[in-house]
Amino acid sequence: MTRTFIWPTSIKFRINYLLLYNN
Repeated sequence: MTRTFIWPTSIKFRINYLLLYNN
């Protein structure tokens, strides 16, 4: 369960980082 929670969190963080970098 912990792994499932970390998986989406990591993706969200990566998307946010990519968006910031793209902006």
